[in-house]
Amino acid sequence: MSKVIVIDDNMVNRTLAKTYLRRANIYSEILEAEDGDIGLQMIIEDEDIEIVLLDIYMPRMNGFEVLSSLKEKGISRKVIVLSTDDEQKEKVIEMGANEFLSKPIKEVELLEVLNKIK
Repeated sequence: MSKVIVIDDNMVNRTLAKTYLRRANIYSEILEAEDGDIGLQMIIEDEDIEIVLLDIYMPRMNGFEVLSSLKEKGISRKVIVLSTDDEQKEKVIEMGANEFLSKPIKEVELLEVLNKIK
């Protein structure tokens, strides 16, 4: 089993995602970060993190900056972007995200995407 990290400045969104992930019971550990800067550092320091659930709009470092930093550093992780801004879907996919889910996320959709990118 691998690790997953939820990076979102909204505690309610992090809690919801973590609840869905816990129920799926496919990850050894579910981590969280309240902004992109903290999340990026956690990803850099822990090679066992395989999946990143990433919000776009956050303080300090946004999701676009996280995607760019991962690419610049040559760090390859499967990234699912979570956002209310559907107009950013094409941009984040071009930047290296594997998938895009609209908020509020639905459990069934999240599990489908996770199975798809495995």
